[in-house]
Amino acid sequence: MNKLDIKPFSIGFIPLAAFDTQENKLYLEINIDKEKTIEALKESFEKALPFAVEIGYICEDTIKFLIVLSTSVWQIEKLD
Repeated sequence: MNKLDIKPFSIGFIPLAAFDTQENKLYLEINIDKEKTIEALKESFEKALPFAVEIGYICEDTIKFLIVLSTSVWQIEKLD
């Protein structure tokens, strides 16, 4: 990125209002706690990773676990 003279920057937004179509309600005072939101996302990821491995979902985050798991299963089957 440095060779291309591309500099990192962050993008964000501040929600001003939200509308709930089911309740037909408008929310004008929206306060989002950044730290709590980030913590909740981390916690969700920690719970999702074992689930993804359990169902065999292949992605960058699960592939190492799936390879170890398949090797273990193969070694157990080899012993039988």
